[in-house]
Amino acid sequence: MLGHLLGLGAGFAGVFLFNAFNDPVTLMDKQLTWARLGAAVMALALTLLLNMLFKAQHPPAGATTLLTALGSIKTPQDATSLMIGVLIIAVAGEIVRKMRTSRATQLTVQPKVPAKAGKI
Repeated sequence: MLGHLLGLGAGFAGVFLFNAFNDPVTLMDKQLTWARLGAAVMALALTLLLNMLFKAQHPPAGATTLLTALGSIKTPQDATSLMIGVLIIAVAGEIVRKMRTSRATQLTVQPKVPAKAGKI
């Protein structure tokens, strides 16, 4: 969750710093402006730095950063929708992980006790 939040923030920061708010949405218009390119590069660098500082390394956060910097995520509603999706996936993943690890623990074989004093 934190990685994606940092990515969103960095993406919006890049758009703000390069004044790319009104530039075309790259993925829809198939047009990459210099402002969107600068916003994307700066936002990715900021995302990497923030993720390292907060120890929240999560490579998919880079996709969130790019979606924001390139214009696909523009409004607070877009950002909220994205974060709701991230939350759903995180909760579902945690449930599956718990189920998988609890089954794996039940299926483990107990290690054999080593022989004492050379006896088999």
